[in-house]
Amino acid sequence: MDIENVWKHISNKIANKVSDPFEDLHATVIPIVDGEFGEPISSFTDEYEGDSYVMLKKLSTEDVPRVPSTFAYFCPAKKRDTETGDVVANAVIFALVDKPMVEGGSISFGIWDLNTNEVDYNRGDDGEEWAGELPIALAALSLRAAIHNDEMGELGQVMKEALELAKESFLKFQEVMEKSAE
Repeated sequence: MDIENVWKHISNKIANKVSDPFEDLHATVIPIVDGEFGEPISSFTDEYEGDSYVMLKKLSTEDVPRVPSTFAYFCPAKKRDTETGDVVANAVIFALVDKPMVEGGSISFGIWDLNTNEVDYNRGDDGEEWAGELPIALAALSLRAAIHNDEMGELGQVMKEALELAKESFLKFQEVMEKSAE
C-alpha cells in the first residue's frame, strides 16, 4: 500500500461521487487490513460532533480499537496565502498512516488541489516532515492500535500494562470522588 493508492481510492470511490467536497466530505478514517480498504469512519456524526480531532481522540481512547495501526485519513481543506490569509485553493488533505511507531513504518501525506486537480505527495521517507497537531493525532491513533494488537514487542507490552494501570487508577479515583461528594 502506498500514498498513491490512498489518493486513487479517495478520489475514485469517495470524492468524485459528491457534488461539493466542502459540503459532502468530512474528516474520515479508513481502516486498512491486509492491503484492503475497510468501512470509512466519518467525523460527521453526533458522536464526533463533526470534528476531526474529536473523532481521532475518541478513536484513540477506545478500549478495543476499531482502527488498525495502518489506515488512511482525509479531510477537505482550504489552502491560504501565508501573508494575507486569503483562500488560494480548495483541497483535500490525505494521509497513509502505516504503523509509524513500528520499525519501518511511516506517515505519508498528500494534498489534492481541487482547483487544478494536481496532487503533491510527501511520502514520509523523503526527509520532509509535517509538523502540527494532525501528524501527532494520527500517530497517536496508530500507536494505540499497535499497542493493543501487540505489534511493538516488549516495549508495547509495558505500554499496554501502563495504560491498563492508568485506567484502573482513574476508575478508583472517580469512585472516591463520587463517595466524597455524597
